[in-house]
Amino acid sequence: AAPDAAGPARGAAGRGGAAPAGQGVTSADAGSSSSLIVAVEHLPALLLAAEPALAADLARSRLAPLDALGDGPRERLVETLRAWLDRPGQVQAVAAELDVHPQTVRYRLKQLRELFGARLEDPEARFELALALRAADGVRYT
Repeated sequence: AAPDAAGPARGAAGRGGAAPAGQGVTSADAGSSSSLIVAVEHLPALLLAAEPALAADLARSRLAPLDALGDGPRERLVETLRAWLDRPGQVQAVAAELDVHPQTVRYRLKQLRELFGARLEDPEARFELALALRAADGVRYT
């Protein structure tokens, strides 16, 4: 008989140890049966979850230019920033994702450039912003 593929991972997680990369760990939601989460599919989230204080510092520092905004404008710009970082240079795709007119995307990008300056054009800074947005969202497995 073939060994249970989830067995070693479930055992490691149950003992407080970590499953090796590429293996799954189990997670049971209240009211549902156990399901297998494949760790290799969630490495960025696991990285952020491993050092939550560092992830929070990253989010706070990199997204600080948005702090002075009210809730509504901040939410719209965060949504636009996330979509833009996922589709850099693609105004039409960002507009479709956000369900807004492309001119709205251009206007929001102008606002983001005023807040973040050259960081929106720097690949390393864009990576940090994308990571900071994920850290700000927290780790979720849905």
